[in-house]
Amino acid sequence: MLEENFISHNDGIWEWHMVNNLTATNATEYKAILLDKLHTLKARAFIFHFGNECYIDSAGIATLLTLQRKFKSLKTQIVLCTQCEHIREAFFLTKLDVLFPLESSIEASLSSIRANF
Repeated sequence: MLEENFISHNDGIWEWHMVNNLTATNATEYKAILLDKLHTLKARAFIFHFGNECYIDSAGIATLLTLQRKFKSLKTQIVLCTQCEHIREAFFLTKLDVLFPLESSIEASLSSIRANF
C-alpha cells in the first residue's frame, strides 16, 4: 500500500506521497519503507509530500531526523513539501527548517533540489 506512493521525477529524484499523518502509529513502518527505497532506488533526492496531511507528532519528527542523518550520509537530499501551516510552523519554531527545506509545491521542491545538484 505505502510502496505505491513513489513517483520518479528523473535525475534520481523521487517523490513520496504520505497517505497518513506521520505519528507514532506509523513512523516505524514509514522509516523502514523509506530506508529500503533509499537503497533500492539509488535516489539522489527525495521529496516527502505531505499532501493534505497536517499533523506530525514527536515520533514523526524523530523519524524524519533519523532519515535525514541516513540520507545525508549517502549524500541524498530531502525536501519536505507541504502547504499545511501547522507543519510549517512546527518546523520553524523548533528550527528544524534549517535541516529540512520546506516548499509549498512539487515544482518548488524540484527547483530547490535541482539548484543544489
